[in-house]
Amino acid sequence: YPGMVAAEGGAVAAKSGGFVSKPFMSGRRTKRKKKYSGKNINLTIKDADIQHVLTFLAKEGGVNIVASEDVKGLVTFHLENIPWDLALDMVLKTQGYDYVREHGVFRVAPAEDIQKEFEAEIKRKQTIDELKPLVVRFVTVNYAEMETIAEHIKTVLSKNGTVSADTSTSTLIIKDVEEHVEAAEDIVRRLDVQLPQ
Repeated sequence: YPGMVAAEGGAVAAKSGGFVSKPFMSGRRTKRKKKYSGKNINLTIKDADIQHVLTFLAKEGGVNIVASEDVKGLVTFHLENIPWDLALDMVLKTQGYDYVREHGVFRVAPAEDIQKEFEAEIKRKQTIDELKPLVVRFVTVNYAEMETIAEHIKTVLSKNGTVSADTSTSTLIIKDVEEHVEAAEDIVRRLDVQLPQ
């Protein structure tokens, strides 16, 4: 990397105020929303360019990291014996950046941009769902309480989906797009079973 030299024992250090890292091979995972499984590193950084830090972390993790042109600035911190992917998370969060993993590549950008992309993708999927044709499926219930199964089905239907019960024929009438109807049928298969006497 520009401005870095190899140091003793496999450590890497920047020539000017950079960082020193000694890898540890522990496989610990932290129990949080994200599970971190990268090899453990020690990382001391003082006024280092974040792009160089990301390049270093990519090498440590054996991954590809691509950062947008908006990712810039100097970072300073000291981290001891933590997974490289947790270090990546901490570096990005403290600077207001985030990443998405696409086809094995970590794409880094301002957290606000990542959030906007996420929301746009949700809207795109909702629009596609709204354009899909609705299908109607009649599903016979043999053993379970129809009202109970209908309540469970409502949890997997889209906002346009409906379920109604015809008690005279023990049939549920499910109306939604295909994927949601399939999920509803799966619920019936799982819940409509004869219990042991």
